[in-house]
Amino acid sequence: MNYYIALTALLLYCTTTFGSNSHKDSLAQFNLMIAELPKVKEDSARLNELVKLHYYQQAIVGELNKNNSQTFKLMYAKEAIGLAIKLNKLDTLKALTVDAGYIFDLNQEYDSSYVYYSNCLNILEAQGAYDISSSIAQNILYNNNELQNTLKQNRIIEIAQQKKIDKLIWLAIIVLMLFLLMLFFYILKARKTNTLLTSQKDAIQKSKLEIDSSIVYAKNVQQSIITTELKFKWFFKDSFVLFTPKDTLSGDFLWTLKKDDLTYFAVADCTGHGVPGALISIVGTLLLDSILTEETYKSPATILTELHLKLVDALNQNDPNNKHNHDGMDIGVFEVNETLNTLKFAGANRHLTYIRNGIVTDYPGTKRPIGGTQVTYDKPFVDDEIVIQKNDIMYSYTDGYQDQMGGLKDKKIQRKGLLALLQKGFTNPMVQQKQLLHSAFTQHMGTNEQVDDVLVVGIKF
Repeated sequence: MNYYIALTALLLYCTTTFGSNSHKDSLAQFNLMIAELPKVKEDSARLNELVKLHYYQQAIVGELNKNNSQTFKLMYAKEAIGLAIKLNKLDTLKALTVDAGYIFDLNQEYDSSYVYYSNCLNILEAQGAYDISSSIAQNILYNNNELQNTLKQNRIIEIAQQKKIDKLIWLAIIVLMLFLLMLFFYILKARKTNTLLTSQKDAIQKSKLEIDSSIVYAKNVQQSIITTELKFKWFFKDSFVLFTPKDTLSGDFLWTLKKDDLTYFAVADCTGHGVPGALISIVGTLLLDSILTEETYKSPATILTELHLKLVDALNQNDPNNKHNHDGMDIGVFEVNETLNTLKFAGANRHLTYIRNGIVTDYPGTKRPIGGTQVTYDKPFVDDEIVIQKNDIMYSYTDGYQDQMGGLKDKKIQRKGLLALLQKGFTNPMVQQKQLLHSAFTQHMGTNEQVDDVLVVGIKF
């Protein structure tokens, strides 16, 4: 039976019941349903009971408004939403999310409302349920003026952000220079007299707190832009992402994008780490998004070629007078075709390690970076294509893991050491492989300082 037909039948049943019995009897029936709920253990059956409780309660409360919405208990809807996600009941997820969001709106809890709507839309879009996503988006705009304004504002910010890519690097440099000048001014004044030393120390500490707060905020911004392991698993369920930045901000980043039956992702290592690397990572992510906004098909090699040209232009590296900006990135771009069951790869100083039946195959990519000191190259980027077989495993990684110093001889792990670990542990589940790689890295590093950002990605097909 269609979900909405079933829901209508339930509401008619509740209305008929309330028409023929007293409100007291209705509450008694509702409490009886609550008492019976712990006995229902099977997920699908429990989801049905939770949905009944939610809408039975709605019928008891009557038409929701700002006065009675405070008494409405959302615990049944919240648990039902979790089960709907688990059981992939997208229609149910949509209906419950709209109800919960509407009640939060009535209570003026717009942050909670936005979280429910946003998470639901992300899940629906990841599952390719664009019709349902469009439907829930219409509900958001209809029910929540605050959220409508937020969405409009976010769109304005996105458009403005694209226009400001060229200015981003210089703006950050100006901010850092202003901070250094301010810090120098405080130190200079502190040296004049012992009386001023204490006040200047307090000012420096305050500035440090502000910088730390800004860096933490910048980390949140960066993490909202780059792909996390949770988001990556929406595209590749049997996978892992080992991401260990050297500092709060990272120059390594993972990027993903779904386009029809093609799933693109990239593993990148930007020049430097910390704030400089993070700035380039944000620029790189935005440029990759812009490259694939066009309808024309682009292979990984074509994407790398356009990324190089756009980064050189964004950082003004083709200007002969620009002798200070040589930032760039090493990056591998991948395309998974769900229809043809193929994997395409093109790399800029990045490798693809592929294991089939225990045999390791290395795809070295092209020995040249994106951006940097050299603007033009003779070597073009080339696509490698693999027909995927069940239980094949692929790995992509940046230099941070293999360059780590440590061990008994205080040497690097090196690439051959990383490949040995991958070949030794590839038969384990992907979650366990991540744990083994992390443990081996930590043990090798010992008391040494981490030398670079670390990013290792694995997918089992």
